[in-house]
Amino acid sequence: MNHILIPTDFSTSSLHAITYALDFFRGETCSFHLLHVQKTSEYQTGNLMSSDASASIQDSIIQEDSDKLTSLIHTLSAKYPHQSYHFIPEIEYDPFTDAINQIIIAKNIDLIVMGTNGVSGFKEVIFGSNTVNVIRNTSCPVLIVPKGYIFESIQNVLYTVDNSNNCPTHLLSPLKTILQNHAAHLKILNIKNEEHIKNEETNTKKQLESFFSNIPQSYHPIVNVSTKEAINSFIQIMNIDLNAMFIKKETLIERYITGSKNINISYKTIVPLLVIHEDIQ
Repeated sequence: MNHILIPTDFSTSSLHAITYALDFFRGETCSFHLLHVQKTSEYQTGNLMSSDASASIQDSIIQEDSDKLTSLIHTLSAKYPHQSYHFIPEIEYDPFTDAINQIIIAKNIDLIVMGTNGVSGFKEVIFGSNTVNVIRNTSCPVLIVPKGYIFESIQNVLYTVDNSNNCPTHLLSPLKTILQNHAAHLKILNIKNEEHIKNEETNTKKQLESFFSNIPQSYHPIVNVSTKEAINSFIQIMNIDLNAMFIKKETLIERYITGSKNINISYKTIVPLLVIHEDIQ
């Protein structure tokens, strides 16, 4: 992964996500695209009238946030002087998800890293609307970082599947790269509703064992346990550092992560979540 997109609104949540990403990719050569999506409605006419007469209206709108991005990049460059990091400021005006998708295409983005942008609790975080919209409406992998979560190491990675949600192996390449770069152990959790899908389980297991053949791994089938209970229990019992899921429309896991279209989010996380999803047509 070389091109990493990190949306920022300069909030605490987004700044935590940036710090996590920079620690996560230590030792790698990366271009970090720091994206701020401009909301022109936040500016009042008075702000424009006080601008220098030679400046265009567009310049007056973007200057403040452009300065913030420049200052942030200077701070990050000073904090990580020995890393092969390149920081690129990006400012867009489109609706949030449209801006994300435009940058993905224009800059060949490999991964999006973002905060939860939602309501935080003592041990878990609920995703906000921007995060959910990115999950639902982009095809680029997304790494979601709970507010305040500090990177220490990636030793154990959980990958959750159900037999209605098999992922084409080529889409799992980002997960494989992460496992290799961090020398991490992969724990595969297969959530099943019924025992009679033995053949499907066997095929899934063989497919994943083959694709991750050079990765230390263990396979854990579980039957008739709710998705939420299974994942949350496994994360805590197995000391999981990163939770990865493949999201396909209208599957059990997709509903677990994004909830219904009328509800912001049903998923709560205590560790970072890597979302891999099918291509958006």
